[in-house]
Formats: sequence, C-alpha cells, structure tokens
Amino acid sequence: MTKFGIGQALKRREDQRLITGTGQYIDLAQYEASLHFLAPAILDYQVNGRVLGREGNRSFRSAPHGAYRCQGEDRWLALSVSNDRQWQGLLAALGHPPWGADPRFATQAGRLEQCDELDRLVETWTGTQDAEAAAEALQRAGVPAGVVQNCLDLHQDPKLEAWGMFQYLEHKEMGPSPYEGHQFHLSKTPGELRWAAPVMGQHNEYVFKEILGLSQEELTRLTEEKVIY
Repeated sequence: MTKFGIGQALKRREDQRLITGTGQYIDLAQYEASLHFLAPAILDYQVNGRVLGREGNRSFRSAPHGAYRCQGEDRWLALSVSNDRQWQGLLAALGHPPWGADPRFATQAGRLEQCDELDRLVETWTGTQDAEAAAEALQRAGVPAGVVQNCLDLHQDPKLEAWGMFQYLEHKEMGPSPYEGHQFHLSKTPGELRWAAPVMGQHNEYVFKEILGLSQEELTRLTEEKVIY
C-alpha cells in the first residue's frame, strides 16, 4: 500500500494536465497497510475464538517443520513436510527408520499432533549428518529443505554463484569484497554494480567542493578544525 500511495502521488506529479508545482501529503497508517497479513488470525479469532500466540518454528499445516541441529559447530538444517508425499520422501531419505511406521504419524493431522516427538526423532538423524549433504538428500527425495546459511555459506553457495548473485568490487580498505547483485536479471538491461561502499570521508572533496562550492582553503580549514572528518 505504501508503494501504491507513493506511485499515485508521483503519477499525479508527472501528469502534464495537472501540473501545480506542489507535492502531496500521504496519510497512511502502518497498521492499516499491514492488517491484511493477519487475516487468517483475525478470522480464526472471530470464528473459533482462538487467540494467536507465539509459535516459534511451529506451523499449523506442516510437521515436521523447523530448524534441526546438524554435525559441526552451529550447523543447522531447515525442513518442512506438508503432505504425505513429502513425508514418504523424508522417510526414504532417512533410510526408512522403524518409527516411520508408527500409526500416530500416518496422516498429516496426526503428525501435527505429534510435532514435538517428530522434532526429537528427526534431530536424532540430522545430528549425525553434514548439513549440506542432508539438504541435498532431502531435496532429491522431494522434501523442501535447506542449510541455515551464514555469510560464508552464502558466498560459497554454488547455486548463488551460478546465478551471479554476488559481485566482487574493490573496497578501499578491505580489498576485493562481495556485494549482492541485482535480484532479477533483465536480458536487455542486465545492469551491474559500479563501485564498492565508500569509506569515511572518501567523497568529501567532491561533495564539499563540486556540489557545495567550497574552496580548497575552506575545506582544509574545516578539516583541520574537525568540522569535517
């Protein structure tokens, strides 16, 4: 809604028939603009009288569902099972453990009721697994799963590398550094990042002399007086 409101104001500004030389004041409450995200919770309260509480990694439609500890320091795997096909894929990836035949887990409704037990059982497997290998095995079995990645993982991710997600630019102090590229690729106008983030005061001379019109003497004096850093 925020973008829509701004877009309408800009459209009017650029409409040649309505040129007034003035802008517009946009009155938009954050509450009203985001209320639609809570529609399921509001309806659940109105119809069933249930008040939505904190759920953590819980899901009202998927079980098992969450982030599970893997081998190594602070290594985690996220997965979500929302139907019987994915459940069978999970069991196949885990080597068909005996508990998979437990009648409590036969339906999605039953699995939702036993989510705590499922979390414990799944983590007995993930705790012995390399996060990347486990994610690949689950994905091959048709189970939505992925490594909970840190920055280093993201920069070394082969899928992101193939997509060209990160571009390396020469930073004045850090040297070659990865920066997020464009999230979408356009065939005719692909675009590219042109420079790294500036360091403190890197563009002082350009801003104060070229844009603000200060002389070199004024800039030097203000710098020496520590008005400008």
